[in-house]
Amino acid sequence: MALELAILDDQDRAVRSVEVGVDEHWVIVHRAQERALHLLGRLRNYYRDARFEVHELPGLMTEIQTLAGVFPENSAARQLLAELEGICVQAIDTRRPLVTLTD
Repeated sequence: MALELAILDDQDRAVRSVEVGVDEHWVIVHRAQERALHLLGRLRNYYRDARFEVHELPGLMTEIQTLAGVFPENSAARQLLAELEGICVQAIDTRRPLVTLTD
């Protein structure tokens, strides 16, 4: 089971998604909470839905960039954060919210 952050189309089908495993989730959320990154903090419950409206995505990207600097350049966490930043860019470009999908 994995948490997915996704952009949905008008029929609620994922256009693009990024999968976040349990271990990756724990590391990212823990580090985000240490730094009081409130938008990323919405992801703290792995099994609960979250939604980021389009107007919140620039702030979410800033938090992702801030957090990325904590991890070594070639780490799995940093690569995941780069993927999350990329999906934020696409969500902004398409003016779609970013939502979590939980199994």
